[in-house]
Amino acid sequence: MTAHKASTRTGTSITTIAVKGVTLIELMVSVVIGLFLVLGATSLYVRSRNTADIDDSVARLQETARYAMSVIETDVRMSNYWGLVNDANLATNKVAAAVNQGGVAAASGADTLVPSSSHGKDCGANYAVDVTKYVQVSSDSFPGTFTSHCAAHSNAVTTADTLTVRRASTTIDTAVSSDKLQICASRNSLTIILGGACTAPDEIHSLVTNTYYVDQASDQSSSLPSLRRISLVSGAAGAGPDFRDDEVVAGVEDMQIELGWGQGTETAVSGTPPANAQAVSYLQPSNASITGNTGQVVAVRVWLLIRSETTDKSYKDTNIYEYGNRSKGAGTNVTNDLNNAANAGKAYKPADNYRRLLVSKTFFIRNAIGT
Repeated sequence: MTAHKASTRTGTSITTIAVKGVTLIELMVSVVIGLFLVLGATSLYVRSRNTADIDDSVARLQETARYAMSVIETDVRMSNYWGLVNDANLATNKVAAAVNQGGVAAASGADTLVPSSSHGKDCGANYAVDVTKYVQVSSDSFPGTFTSHCAAHSNAVTTADTLTVRRASTTIDTAVSSDKLQICASRNSLTIILGGACTAPDEIHSLVTNTYYVDQASDQSSSLPSLRRISLVSGAAGAGPDFRDDEVVAGVEDMQIELGWGQGTETAVSGTPPANAQAVSYLQPSNASITGNTGQVVAVRVWLLIRSETTDKSYKDTNIYEYGNRSKGAGTNVTNDLNNAANAGKAYKPADNYRRLLVSKTFFIRNAIGT
């Protein structure tokens, strides 16, 4: 440390004061200490920012999951609702194949209600009016009958399940329409109509046929998967019914489904209700009980795998996801590719830098026969 002297005069005396400065070493030490403080503050900020980004990403995953589930739940809970009755077996102009989820075998037939030229048959000749299948699942696949206005937005995720819900709308239409399928419902009967008569006091409801599937792309990005819905709607004037594809929410990577089965039989249309309207077991959609007529679907269990929009280079997803019919078995039944049909049923191990959230929820059908 250097010093120099300064003099001050007080009255008649002179006082000498030593003034000290700072050496170069002291200055360097002070700079180093300050630098450490700045680096510490910067490091704390970066860690806090990274933590905030992770929290934000997780919150977005949770928000996506909640919204997707809420949309599906509203539909599933109201499946098999037909205005004033809850038994689709009563319907006139229905088309039922071998699978009947209300417990009664029904004859197959052709849908003559919708003109062949109408887009109302783009999902299959009988798809819109096959109302006895009020909940229908295409397991590990996108339905092969879907063409034209019923095609996937981009490419459906190959091994994801596809869920279809059929019901009547909860609102009452004021008039019949020749461009959309409707339900004319009384207390003990219902008729599917396309511009046909419906006399008071019967209620008129739009026929709802919604199909949920997972697409490899979304409206905002070709690399971001999405949950989408193909809906039966009113077509252009004079064109008859149509189907429309809308995005429910982006970020859904996979959907798997099990059906809650209420064991029992029904002796005839509107006859003795199934012995048990509660789910006694949860089965894969291809299970023999469901493909027969020994009970009814009373609940739907849904798994959704939600994926972040962007990658996080500081994170690698090494989880092995097992849900629905996806199982690793002895440990070798694992895949990182959901778009290969050969990988259906395999556990999913993505091993990439996206964050994910797996959620599951069970929805009970309010309008099961016997409730």
